[in-house]
Amino acid sequence: MAVVFAPRESLPAELAPGRSVATLIVMLARLRDVVMAAALALIMTIGLLLWLAFVAPAQWVINGIAGAPARSMLQSPMTAALRVGDREWSFVNAPRGSAALEGTTPSGYVQRPVSMKGALGAVVLWLLSLAGL
Repeated sequence: MAVVFAPRESLPAELAPGRSVATLIVMLARLRDVVMAAALALIMTIGLLLWLAFVAPAQWVINGIAGAPARSMLQSPMTAALRVGDREWSFVNAPRGSAALEGTTPSGYVQRPVSMKGALGAVVLWLLSLAGL
């Protein structure tokens, strides 16, 4: 096997003759950087795979369960609103756009169904934590 030597002018400064200790230190520092980067990449890859295996399916199921009331509420022809009077508050359940809804405050969950999904998802997770899961 033939050994090919590079011309002296193409060598980096840290590999110049007489700098063996400095060369060793530079090479070890570069090796440490490569090993640390590889270890971090491995840890991040394992974490991502574990997240995909356990967390993502759980989030999908919880969003499916908790989002069902919000989806049905959006598809319903009826809507809920709050009428605030001088001495009383009353809930109004009427068809969307009807005159019965004039002067009422729409339900926050009707305006922002994602909030309802988030609230119900939190309740589902809380119940699962109480069950020890």
